[in-house]
Amino acid sequence: MPLGRSSARPVRFGFRFFAVLSAAIVQCSCWEGTTRETLATVLSVEGSAEISVDGARTFSPLGASETAGKNAVVRTGPAGRISLTLLPNCLLHLEPDTSVEIRRIALTKDGNETGSDIRARLAELRLIRGRIFISHVWGETRARLAVTLGNGEVSTPSNAAFWAEFAEERTRITCVSGWIEFRPSESPTSTRIRPGWIAQWPSPGENLGPADADARGQEDIQRAIEVEQQMRDLLNKRRDLLPR
Repeated sequence: MPLGRSSARPVRFGFRFFAVLSAAIVQCSCWEGTTRETLATVLSVEGSAEISVDGARTFSPLGASETAGKNAVVRTGPAGRISLTLLPNCLLHLEPDTSVEIRRIALTKDGNETGSDIRARLAELRLIRGRIFISHVWGETRARLAVTLGNGEVSTPSNAAFWAEFAEERTRITCVSGWIEFRPSESPTSTRIRPGWIAQWPSPGENLGPADADARGQEDIQRAIEVEQQMRDLLNKRRDLLPR
C-alpha cells in the first residue's frame, strides 16, 4: 500500500502540470489576438480612376463601393480624385495624377472565436507619385499608419491628419493636426512634424517651416478641413460596407 500511494503522486503531479501549462498557452494565445488582412473600401470617385491587382501591369476602371487589398495599386487621372476608407479609423484621399500601393491593411482581434473586440489596426501604404491626404484616428485600440515615399517614410501611432506629396524626387508633408514623423531613407533618426508645420526633403535650407508663412501651406490646411469633413460624411453613410 505505501508503494502504491507513492507511485500515484507523480501521475497526479504530471496531470496538474499539464493542465496549468495548457491553460497558460490558451491565455497567451488569446492575449496576442488573431490578426487578419482586410480590404480598403472606395467611398467616392471623381473623374478617372483605376486599380491594378497584378503589380501595376494592367489596370481596370475603379468605381465607388469597390474594394482594394494587399498589393493593389490605385491611381487617378489628370482630373481624378478618390476617397477610400482603409479602416474605420483611417481615411485616404488621392488628388489628381496620384498613384498609391496598398502594402498591408490588418486588424487584430481578441483571439476569442465568439468575440469581436478589435485590439489593433495597421495600415501600410506606398506613395508612388502624387499627393494624398490621410486622416488617422487612434481610437480605443492600438493603431499604426506608415506611408513609404521615394526618399523616406512618414508614420504616426497617434491621431493625425496630413498631406503627403512625392514628385520629382522631392517630398513635401503638411501636418494639419496631431503629430507625425518622417524618417529619410538611410537615416537612423526621424523628424517630428507638429500641426501647422510643413516639412520638405531635400531642402536647400531648413526642412521645417510654419504653414501660415507659406501661401500654399495655408491653402492645404483649409483644403484638408474640407476633404476630411467630406470623407467623414461619406463614411457615416456607408458604415455597412466596412470590415468588421
